[in-house]
Amino acid sequence: DEEEEEEEPESLSPEEEKAAVIQARREADRLVASVESGQAVTDLPNRYFILLLSGAGGRVMVRQFAQGSYEDLKANLNRWYADLGLVNRYGTRILKPVKLSARLIRLLKRQNNNKEVFKRLRDELPGLTTPVFHAIVHGSRLPDSVAVRALQNIRSQMLTEEPDGKGLMVPDPISCQWLKVWLIRNQKEAFLMPEYNPNHPSPAYQIGAMVAVYAALQQRAYPDVNVTVVQRFFASAQQTPALVLGRLAKMSTHHLAKLESPAAKAYESRLSDISNRIGGQIPTVLTLPEQSLFALGYYQMTAAMNEERRERFVKNTAASGENEEE
Repeated sequence: DEEEEEEEPESLSPEEEKAAVIQARREADRLVASVESGQAVTDLPNRYFILLLSGAGGRVMVRQFAQGSYEDLKANLNRWYADLGLVNRYGTRILKPVKLSARLIRLLKRQNNNKEVFKRLRDELPGLTTPVFHAIVHGSRLPDSVAVRALQNIRSQMLTEEPDGKGLMVPDPISCQWLKVWLIRNQKEAFLMPEYNPNHPSPAYQIGAMVAVYAALQQRAYPDVNVTVVQRFFASAQQTPALVLGRLAKMSTHHLAKLESPAAKAYESRLSDISNRIGGQIPTVLTLPEQSLFALGYYQMTAAMNEERRERFVKNTAASGENEEE
């Protein structure tokens, strides 16, 4: 039997070839732009070449050259979005993608009524934007200054901002995303999830969760308090917890006494569970990775409690509706 000859693919006309090239460039531009836009992109079977240029004394200087396949680039972008994965402050869904510029703003020192934020990005982060972009494109480590700046942003926020509509203070979600990516990539953190992980082995993470419970307990007992536990103790608890937790525990006994039995028992049980996970040794001073874990533990526990509160409200509303029908 004679082997059948393979049919050669039909060649494209000049107009079709030109249209295909234009479309490929559009898809390539969209893929690269997704680093800043946060939008999903399609697969591409092409290769990329990146030449990073800058001006220096009237000349053009080559800062960086990189090349690779778009498949690897898309895989690294998918990893970036996976590392960012974090539940929103209400515990209802994963945070939506945002532009890179919005993320970089969280690395600036907080200022009230700042109208020149993009000028500040150029002036204050000139040496940080490029390595951050490199880390996203190549799936590599972030500069340690990312964690330092994100923590500074959170501490400033928790000290100066007013509680939200539910009376709670919640660390900025995007700042927490920076910390999560930094911990995963730079510290090989393997226990972080998008939501609170009750089995996380880090005492610092669980201490952050415990402080979040203390804050919620105070808000429940004294909803109109002028200065919250968070505003007074968040920064010190995040850096030197051994000096603060005893005082917070003592204050919590007065807060628990203000609550009715079912609510008080629920808070007592939660605090006891977290205390068992922390163990008997409270760290005296927290390192940069531990401070980052503290912030995430606080944020994710707050989100978990908000979600539980929402579920109780929905359940009680449904039960009330059933009773009215009867």
